Amino acid sequence: MATPQFASLLAALPPLSVANARADGRDCKICGGATEFFDVVDFNKFCNVTDYYAFGRSGIPVCYWRCVDCGFLFTDFCDAWSPEDFSRWIYNADYILVDPGYSEIRPAQLAQQVGCRLRGLESIAILDYGSGSGVMTERLRRQGFAGAMNFDPYSSPARPAGLFDLVTCFEVLEHTPDPIAALEEMRAFLRPGGCILFGQSLQPANIAEVRGNWWYVAPRNGHVSCYTEESLAHLAARAGMTFCGRAQLFLFRGAQALPVTERLYREFGPALIPRRLFAPGLGGDAAGNHALDSEWHAVERHPRGAFRWTARDTITWPLDPLPIYPCDLLVSIPLLGRAYPTVLEDAILSIGAGWAPVLVSGTEIRARIFVADSSAPEIRLRTQEPRSPADLRGVSDSRPLGISVPTALVGAANPGRSPRWRPPDLLP
Repeated sequence: MATPQFASLLAALPPLSVANARADGRDCKICGGATEFFDVVDFNKFCNVTDYYAFGRSGIPVCYWRCVDCGFLFTDFCDAWSPEDFSRWIYNADYILVDPGYSEIRPAQLAQQVGCRLRGLESIAILDYGSGSGVMTERLRRQGFAGAMNFDPYSSPARPAGLFDLVTCFEVLEHTPDPIAALEEMRAFLRPGGCILFGQSLQPANIAEVRGNWWYVAPRNGHVSCYTEESLAHLAARAGMTFCGRAQLFLFRGAQALPVTERLYREFGPALIPRRLFAPGLGGDAAGNHALDSEWHAVERHPRGAFRWTARDTITWPLDPLPIYPCDLLVSIPLLGRAYPTVLEDAILSIGAGWAPVLVSGTEIRARIFVADSSAPEIRLRTQEPRSPADLRGVSDSRPLGISVPTALVGAANPGRSPRWRPPDLLP
């Protein structure tokens, strides 16, 4: 017999329905898109690749959610916590056991890397945000960066005066339950033209398979937010900035550029701009372009939203002006289905003369394309020729079908919202 604790919970469960999942969803903290339940881990899970539960289980479940738009992965377990709560339950005397490198080894290594990159710019003002014990700042000063200072909401909460040419932030953003507020606070420390240099582990390509077994999903380390490149690009846009970088080292910058920003952007640029594309609605695309309807079959209904099948081997979307050129455009297209397994074999996305092969990952098509200037008017997807179910399976449907794409975000918490990401004006 079920224990009284679980008997009451089980008795309160509603009948199974996909509507329950939508009702239980959260809006993405970064882009506002719909999220889906992703996984649950125990609170004591920490970053130990050989044994996540070396210190035993706590019996406290921590649920994680993932945005089906930008891929942002997060838990709301700590959203209502105060700084005192974080200090008591996570950043306490035991924290060194779950992250032995944070106090000395990692900041010393980072200071050496940053100092080498900034050689010749020793006169700039640097703020290390989320600095822990301040080791990185002290090591930078030893290298001649006398204007280096540190700030940490927990260990060094006194806010430094003045503005800075560069804010550094290493393995910090995963600790914040409010990424937008954290970035806005960092940006407030910058003088016009300054930038934010940060290090961040990103979700692996197979995150949909490993799920909560990814080593970085670790609530005992305070890892409450986990990012993709696309989610970081959206985060930058929310702050009026652009995002670029590679191999866990990245840059947020505005439209203007101080010498330190110019140097780092030459190394880490171009900017990465996300675009998520959908099938046009009943009246054409978002701009009312009915001509695009000829590339698509009529709108159909799915238990979780409307969708359309492609009718041609080439599908086009208008390309809105981008906030900065040149740039890398990260294009993603949600994929509901394929008329036949090889329809996306050798598929490409192109913009003007630039093109890239598409990567089909689960229920999404993705490609990263370099865009040199504003001359290209559209984005094109080229697939194999559509084929009819009559030819493929001998059924009565003679329509040539390629792939099916939702007209809005499938499972969106707010189906009426515009799914198109619109770039704000860049801050100076």
